[in-house]
Amino acid sequence: MLTNDTTTLRSVTATSSSTTLDDKKVNEIESGGLANVKVHEDYPTLAQGLPRPSALSKIDDGFGDDDDDVRSIIDQTRSWHDIAMGFRGNRSFWFALLTLTVCLAVYFSPVLEDKPAQHGCLVLLIAASMLWALEVFPLFITALLIPLLAVVLRTMRQDGADATDSSPRLSSPDAMILIFRLMGDGTVFLLLGGFTLAAALSKHRITTNLATWVLSKVGNDPNMVLLAIMNVATFSSLWISNVAAPVLCYTVLEPILATLETSDPAARALVLGVALASNIGGMGSPISSPQNAIAINTGNLGITWPQWFAVAIPVALICNTLVWLIIVYMYKPRSVTRRLPALPPIHGRTTVQQIWVIVVLCVTVLLWCFASNSHVAGVFGGTGAIGLLPVILLFGTGMLDKNDFNGFMWNVIVLAMGGIALGKACQSSGLLKTIGEGIQHAMQGRGVWAVASVFGVIVLVFATFVSHSVAAAVFCPVVAAIGGDATTPGIGHTKLLVMLVALVASGAMGLPISGFPNLMATALEDPTGKPYIGQRDFIRTGVPCSIVALAVILTVGFGLEGAVGL
Repeated sequence: MLTNDTTTLRSVTATSSSTTLDDKKVNEIESGGLANVKVHEDYPTLAQGLPRPSALSKIDDGFGDDDDDVRSIIDQTRSWHDIAMGFRGNRSFWFALLTLTVCLAVYFSPVLEDKPAQHGCLVLLIAASMLWALEVFPLFITALLIPLLAVVLRTMRQDGADATDSSPRLSSPDAMILIFRLMGDGTVFLLLGGFTLAAALSKHRITTNLATWVLSKVGNDPNMVLLAIMNVATFSSLWISNVAAPVLCYTVLEPILATLETSDPAARALVLGVALASNIGGMGSPISSPQNAIAINTGNLGITWPQWFAVAIPVALICNTLVWLIIVYMYKPRSVTRRLPALPPIHGRTTVQQIWVIVVLCVTVLLWCFASNSHVAGVFGGTGAIGLLPVILLFGTGMLDKNDFNGFMWNVIVLAMGGIALGKACQSSGLLKTIGEGIQHAMQGRGVWAVASVFGVIVLVFATFVSHSVAAAVFCPVVAAIGGDATTPGIGHTKLLVMLVALVASGAMGLPISGFPNLMATALEDPTGKPYIGQRDFIRTGVPCSIVALAVILTVGFGLEGAVGL
């Protein structure tokens, strides 16, 4: 941390001719560290340790806007030796060494040696999976490594995703052009449009006002308040993503949490309920989570928004209700606090800016829902181009500014692009076809539901220990190959299997590291620095809830997917 070495800080500031910090400023930094966090005006600080998405926050590190040179000088005091020793002493070093060893062993092994493109892609797949799973690098850095390795290992063949066994391998220059072109598909602009809508809804307090209005109507029974805030978290996730939704809900709950002890079952239930409901809300729409955006654009399968809503919303509502019952049974919110303080209703008129944001939201979502319609597709081409509409209409009219744009979660967009690159490389090389044929042979004689169940369990475990979006990036292309297409016979129901992977990934909530809502919940603290919940709460409650979510997806979700033609 920047304030760990006060002596260095004082010496640097004393010798800097351009900028100085007095002792009072240094003492403030010493005592506060990075606790002096100023959040976006719509999201006031809930607790000292609460992490906030960069799209919704502005951080004041204590130096001020004009003291960047001080930070630069302090950063230079770290020698290369210190950096190297710190990395070597970190477990990431050993995980990186393990990944490199495994990849070299596979690279020099005779596996698929008669199919060099597939051989190189196998090395790529193992490297990406291990680096993501072991978190050697930040997830988005591993995502950027994928196109580089795809080019160096020459995994791409002529005709790209439509390559056949007879297609020749591309040279590195041609492979680079192809992989970068494939990465820039509609998923990127779909996410960009979603982030724009989320930022506008938050900045103009539309979601905050709606959530507060809902909670003001449900009374002060702890169980009912819990159910209401969980449904608000799930519904908000549909439009502002399941990353921003928990920030919104914890903000709304702040007056209630301030009146409760940290150990109060009602407080713990509310904090945990928001996290689990936000995970479930990640199923709701193609823009509610990165894994959905990856799934809906896997192999250009053409899963439409109405189809997604028809399956995901009923599944999410059922999961929410069952998870609510589990939390009530586990924590018994009424046991200590019988009545919670009521939230005051929202007063004031709806502004012109709020009306404009709502209009843009409705128009964009309607166009996304009917993107497969021949008339809409004939004008816009697809969901990616439609995603540019809110960007132009909201930034162009001053509803958002460049600071909002710079605050978008670009790491999520890069992660999605890396997942696309991995899927395209595996498809172009023919590796997915080989894997699919092998699994088809192993599952011969078994129905689609059996295959869905096997992959559901695998994805649930993988997403619990790694992350939701990584699970989708790895498994969506695999199940797409198993399902088959017009030229590759397979088990069938490719769309069904791909969507199931995304839904199950969102349902993985058994550990604090399983998703951003869980991380935020474990970091939420009271004013004294005491956390409301910890890892034990997620193992004790999140694991059963994950199993329940999987069961609902494999029964209700599977049936609805078949009913809507997936």
